[in-house]
Amino acid sequence: MDASASPLQNAVVEVFPVPDKIGPNNAKRRVTACLTGTDGRFCFPHFKAGKYRVSVSAEGFKVTDVILTVDASHWRSRRKGLDIILQVGT
Repeated sequence: MDASASPLQNAVVEVFPVPDKIGPNNAKRRVTACLTGTDGRFCFPHFKAGKYRVSVSAEGFKVTDVILTVDASHWRSRRKGLDIILQVGT
């Protein structure tokens, strides 16, 4: 959504794993990606436990990254909603 809480359609949502250690051997590729719907929503089912970086981009807005932790032992962690607000810019 934008700063006025209006949904953004066709924003690109990408998910990357966050490695435990930073280094050239720990570089990993994108896990998944999608476009937001007309209501600004997106959904990625069936994530394994771990830390992920959710990166959202849309034309005319700054790229926004959010770190998300999925805890397999806690069901709410797997069904949690996530609101990401994009700021105008490039």
